[in-house]
Formats: sequence, structure tokens, C-alpha cells
Amino acid sequence: MTQSEFANTLGIDHAHISKIEGSKGKASELLLKHICSEYFISRHWLDTGEGDIFIAPEEALENIMARYGERAISQAFNIIMKEHHHLADAKGRCNYHTSTGDADLDHIVNTLYELWSVGDEKLKAWASVQFDRAIPTDVVEKAQNKTAGSCP
Repeated sequence: MTQSEFANTLGIDHAHISKIEGSKGKASELLLKHICSEYFISRHWLDTGEGDIFIAPEEALENIMARYGERAISQAFNIIMKEHHHLADAKGRCNYHTSTGDADLDHIVNTLYELWSVGDEKLKAWASVQFDRAIPTDVVEKAQNKTAGSCP
């Protein structure tokens, strides 16, 4: 990245960056905070050159949440997740993962999702038949009757 590109991302004149790099000027506290915020740089590393250069993603999110508020970040996250309702792996397959806390249930749901995400109607039909054979309607009805009114 050139000094001009770096300065543009920070909204300052590239000559100021040149002076700082040439030890003819000093970065203000505000500029240092802005650099850390914009590039997720550790302030400790920036001041001392020691430790990790980048802050952990969790710390970056906490900083952003402190800046914009938990509600704004939650809303933004929900919008992004709706726009990108699934991620693709290197082979272009949907990489959807349910996390219910029950490994067996997660495996079942994720496997069904993967079968559906392929988009092959014959495969969907096969999976649907297998599901109906494995879990007959009367078993589903019994489970529904047992759980009626107990959902959170």
C-alpha cells in the first residue's frame, strides 16, 4: 500500500504520513487510534513493535460494538446473515451448520440440508422417501402429541 492509499483510507493528507515515516512529524493520539481501529492493529504492537500485530476478531467485534452499540451490531449482523444465508466451501457446496448442542441432531439436520442444497430433484425425492421410511407418520404424530405445549 502506498502512502497515498494509506492516507486516503484514514482521510488525511499523504504528506502527513510521509513526515511521520521520515521522523519529521509525529502521529497524534487520535490518528493512532484511527489506524488501530481501521486496520484492527494492536495498539501495544503499534507503540512497541512487540506481540501480535493484529487484534483478535473477538476484540475487533467488541470494539465495534462499543463504538456503534450492541443493538446496531446485532441488526447489521442479521442483515448480513440474511443476505449471505449460506457460505460456500472450496467446492462451491453450501457450508451450513446447525448447532443445537446435540451432536446427533446437528449431524442429521446438517446432512439433510446438504442433500437439499445440491438442488438435485432426484436426490431430494430419494432423501424424502428415506426420511418417510425411517420416521413413519404415526411416530411423528406421537412425538407431536407428547411435546404439545412444551415448546419454549
